[in-house]
Amino acid sequence: MKEWIDLWNREFAPAVARRLSVNEGEVEWSPAEELPPAQDALVVVLRWEGSGPWQGSVTLITAQSEAAVLLAPASGSGRPAKRKSTPAESDETGAAKETAARWLEWLRAVVMAMPWPELPSRMEPGLRPQSAPLFPYVLRLGGQSIRMAMICDLAERQKAREQAAEEAGPALLPAAQTANLDLLLDIEVDASLRFGSRELAIRELLETGPGDVLELDRHITDPVDLVVGDKIVARGEVVLVNGNFGLRVTEVAEPKKCLESVRCLF
Repeated sequence: MKEWIDLWNREFAPAVARRLSVNEGEVEWSPAEELPPAQDALVVVLRWEGSGPWQGSVTLITAQSEAAVLLAPASGSGRPAKRKSTPAESDETGAAKETAARWLEWLRAVVMAMPWPELPSRMEPGLRPQSAPLFPYVLRLGGQSIRMAMICDLAERQKAREQAAEEAGPALLPAAQTANLDLLLDIEVDASLRFGSRELAIRELLETGPGDVLELDRHITDPVDLVVGDKIVARGEVVLVNGNFGLRVTEVAEPKKCLESVRCLF
């Protein structure tokens, strides 16, 4: 995902400059502190579904009113001009649909001109997610600022293949590996219980203080995970044992996943 974000942050502004026929120095793309307004949002989803390095989607959210200014008829230099109202735009719904369609086509032209190792399979309108963490950016050109937000839900294809292989089930261990396993049985490893997790924007993390409550992605009745390294080796229920917390095991991972947990420590 970092490779994708680095490429986007490096190439998006130059691609916009080429699209608008202006100098690259006149276009700036940078992190921001303010998100586009929820009630005035244009949402475009880029999907990678081919055989390249990524799979998944990236959601781009833009302020509709600011996109409309960018899409307004340009002057001879290619710079965005102030949009003028016309009688045909008295129908706000129709105007909004027109802006959304033109924004999608404009953004598609910019994205397709960027030097991707694999072009997105599809670009289409989407809905603004309600709970995913948003990363705010701003596109500045001339005197205009277009607020945008990004949700990057991409996975590296190699990691996805490894995960799919794990989910497919354990393979038989060669005899040599089985024999060598005996050498590891007395090695002590650190195990921990994981009650749940959640994603936090950096802003939320910095604003967290004593007394705040962070809701996790797990219900109180769901089992907790026993984790070794970065692998789940068992699940169960939390119990008290002589005044200490303990785990009553209800599920155990397949042998292959347990071996992977040990291997990742070396």
